[in-house]
Amino acid sequence: MSRDRAPCHHRFRRYDAGMGDLGDYLLHGLVTASVIGLLVCAVCVMIHGAGTTVIVHFLRARGYQMLHGHGLVYAALALVMTTLWLMLLHMIQIVVWAEVYLHLVGIVELQDIETALYFSAVTYTTLGYGDVVLHDHWRIMSAIEAMNGIMLFGWSTALLFGVVREIIRQIDPVAEAYERKVQRRMAELEAKQAEAEKSDPDQP
Repeated sequence: MSRDRAPCHHRFRRYDAGMGDLGDYLLHGLVTASVIGLLVCAVCVMIHGAGTTVIVHFLRARGYQMLHGHGLVYAALALVMTTLWLMLLHMIQIVVWAEVYLHLVGIVELQDIETALYFSAVTYTTLGYGDVVLHDHWRIMSAIEAMNGIMLFGWSTALLFGVVREIIRQIDPVAEAYERKVQRRMAELEAKQAEAEKSDPDQP
């Protein structure tokens, strides 16, 4: 029995020592992958910010002016143009992530542009089919890309909501008048509340 235990103890000591080296390697790899992923996120945010600034500037300078007297046709065109522009921005960001995956030496699962684009699109849109996955510490990058996609899709949704709201205000004078009435009413309520606080400072 003693002769059988000795080799076993030696194997456990070698395994523990190897686990220390493996832990350091994985920790270093996770930090590296996380930093790379966050940098790509920053690039995508700048791309999306620049793209949304362009479309908002165009709509404010020319797009909304075309709505006066033209009705629903130009409203539909403005919505379609905004939607396609936002989709183009998202596709550009998917390509950026795919290029990063291709140029990282440690990612062996994505060896061609088609697979990299497919994996990036599935991850960015949080579909997560699971037919192509990353291994080792590079898996954290797919999670970061998914978070990036969620935030930027939310950004696009908020922009579309603002565009629809502005279109309704431009083409519907009744809605515009109602909005002004609501704003005046809110201002009156805030003024009354401020006067009440001044007249009774002890009131909680």
